[in-house]
Amino acid sequence: MILSKLVLKDFRQFYGENVLDFSTNSQRNVTLIHGENGVGKTTILNAILWCLFEHLTSDFEQPKDLINHEAAAENSRHCRVEVHFIHDNDSFVAQRTFQHSRPRTFRVHKVEDGNFRELPNAKSFINSVLPSDMAPYFFFHGEGAAGISEGSESERFRKAVRTILGFTFAEHAIDDLENIQRDYARKVRNLETENRELKRASADEARAQKRKDRLSETLTETVSNTRSASRELRDIEEALTASGNADVRNVKLQIDEAERRQESFIDRLSRVNRDRFALVERFGWAVFGSKLMEQGLDFIDESTLKGRIPAPYQDQFVEDLLNDQMCICGRVLEHGTDEEFRVRSLLEGASTAELNQRVMKARSAGSNLKGRVQEFLQEIAKLERQRNNYDQELSLCERRLSELNSQLEGIDEAKIARLVQRRSDLNVKIKQLTMEQGSLRQKKSQEEQNLAQARQAAAVAGANDKAFTRLSEIRERISEMITRCSTRLDGFEKEARALIAAAVNQFLDEFSRKHYTVRVSESFDFHLARTDGKLVAKSQGEKLLLNLAFVAALIQHARRRQGASGRFLVRGTVAPFVIDAPFGELDDTYRKATAELLPPKAEQIVLLLSSSHWTGTVDEAIRNRVGQEYVLVSNRKGSRGTKPSDTLTVAGRSIDQSRYDQDRDCTTVERV
Repeated sequence: MILSKLVLKDFRQFYGENVLDFSTNSQRNVTLIHGENGVGKTTILNAILWCLFEHLTSDFEQPKDLINHEAAAENSRHCRVEVHFIHDNDSFVAQRTFQHSRPRTFRVHKVEDGNFRELPNAKSFINSVLPSDMAPYFFFHGEGAAGISEGSESERFRKAVRTILGFTFAEHAIDDLENIQRDYARKVRNLETENRELKRASADEARAQKRKDRLSETLTETVSNTRSASRELRDIEEALTASGNADVRNVKLQIDEAERRQESFIDRLSRVNRDRFALVERFGWAVFGSKLMEQGLDFIDESTLKGRIPAPYQDQFVEDLLNDQMCICGRVLEHGTDEEFRVRSLLEGASTAELNQRVMKARSAGSNLKGRVQEFLQEIAKLERQRNNYDQELSLCERRLSELNSQLEGIDEAKIARLVQRRSDLNVKIKQLTMEQGSLRQKKSQEEQNLAQARQAAAVAGANDKAFTRLSEIRERISEMITRCSTRLDGFEKEARALIAAAVNQFLDEFSRKHYTVRVSESFDFHLARTDGKLVAKSQGEKLLLNLAFVAALIQHARRRQGASGRFLVRGTVAPFVIDAPFGELDDTYRKATAELLPPKAEQIVLLLSSSHWTGTVDEAIRNRVGQEYVLVSNRKGSRGTKPSDTLTVAGRSIDQSRYDQDRDCTTVERV
């Protein structure tokens, strides 16, 4: 979408028909609209939003009072706004009309060879050109831009970013696939079959799916609440650090150090616990088998070896007695006698070398097992000593943190005290939410296992059911498609986040007077960080500068994707960047930097400026990019009297912004 013209007919301050032509020149893509406070700059921004989306900004007073008072006094009962724009090289006109006691009308016409053809479903068409959820990030009040990604707005901002990057259709496709998957699950349950096992397994699957979906929703909400609490905590940390109170800063630094030390010992304790589990896994069999092995060796000693001559000497000894036919006691061992039979029977019960080797191996294994047990006891004792030391260190850290927080709470400053109390509450809340996340993830994992088991059971039960087999195959394909789509979207988002952060960091490197870099989280929160990685407190000017740079980088990235082709993501969104009061909180250096930053990033820029925003270095920085320029003139019936002169010098021309002794109280548009 490229704006070409705005027509205001009896809308708010603007009496009669007022026309502004926007610059559509790619080299001179900036349109400047000058006006003092209360003359109509914010009205122009809201006129565009109202016409296209029926939205108004939160600071737009008396939103139902739209008809110009002078026109109303002359019996006019309606007002109109037209937005002329170009999209995909075609021209369109969007028109919204307001009339007392009648519904508002909204129409969009396509202009073809001078003829106007009304389009059906005007609202849907406008949303296809520029989704209404994205409008606040293309048309906004500059002084309110400092908080566009903070607090409760962060998740909305992330969704808008994904829309700007062309994720919409893919996300809708994932939603549709998930709905189709559930529909096929219902079809499985509704199969006309007498297979009771299949019915039971399908019912189990449906219940597991429902529990998993419910847990996923709760987990998503908990993660969002944790992010919001963490963002608020970071803001409080910044406020405490920037409070200007030396005691607060000193205590805060000590708290940071104590928290880092605490985290270090928590990590060490976690490693020790993992080592203990690994030790049990490695040596557990030896510990639990040592008693049994000891009893077995005692039995071998008593029943096999006690009082016997080891093999092979025992066999040879008996053979010698039989060959000599003489016992060691002196009795003759004649062949066939009872004495000779008893001595010969010793050979049958004699230990063989093989048996003896087995016994020796058993005894060796037993000795080795005892050694492993001893090694286990030594290692576990070492880990227990480390664990006790770390527990003691953690106790010291907790006591230290408690003392420091008490000091912080004791500082006699009402604002600091409130921040400290809120900080304490948020720490407790975040800890609880984090624990809740862990519990929910564990339950979700269990339900995923239950779901997989139920599907497996259903697959087994329905193995001979052709309809069930076909449905199962389709569901598996859908699951695979959902996973692949989600993975690709995550990859695109990660890449976009890195590119946008790099663009913002390049801008900071060129224009920021401090050596800061930007950090962008997964939820598209962005914060300034020092070279040591610590987050820093931002002034209102720095917040505005950072957020303008971020949105500009985002728009530039989407603009680069304008010609992107492919079946997965839609082309990048191209829209005008319309900002009311963009330089309000910035000093001259940052105003100049912003004026140089914005024009190259977007296809079209419309800046609504007061004289206080324009003075200084902005004119010099942006003049060669200006294609159209206007001044909003305040007309008053009364005489000037002692009122000051509002003269604006633009491009070498002096223009009175306030004119008196006029026919009507209204604002008119004058081209420079």
